Amino acid sequence: MATHAYEIYSLTPTFGESLMAVLRQFNKPAWVVPLYELANNFDGIPQIIDVSFESELLTVLHMIAHAYSTDPEAPLVDMAVIRISKMLSFSVRGVKRVDNQTVYWHPLEQSWQSFDTPDTRITQQPDPYPTQDMIKRWLREQLT
Repeated sequence: MATHAYEIYSLTPTFGESLMAVLRQFNKPAWVVPLYELANNFDGIPQIIDVSFESELLTVLHMIAHAYSTDPEAPLVDMAVIRISKMLSFSVRGVKRVDNQTVYWHPLEQSWQSFDTPDTRITQQPDPYPTQDMIKRWLREQLT
């Protein structure tokens, strides 16, 4: 793993427990696998935004749990797809050169730890990567 002049976000031991607890609040424990794997893809990423992926995800899921407690007929998948796809964490970009080609980190498909090299640069951009429609499609496939 490359070293950067940033604090590193790492999955906390209690993240999986917190994730499962909030998913049980709205009866979606099956979501734990894809969401934990997604969070794992952000594990070890240098901190360039104020919130870790896992904290941001748990906050979104708690909002969904609250909406579910108010309205059990709420469209949970739609709510999750929209809210997760808008998370600030997707504005973080990793980029490096490989064989004279620019390669971008794809957080839906690859862990940060497997992507990161000493030459990797990390930035925050105004738009998400992958694009929001790709994030939504991936989430819909994983959560339904």
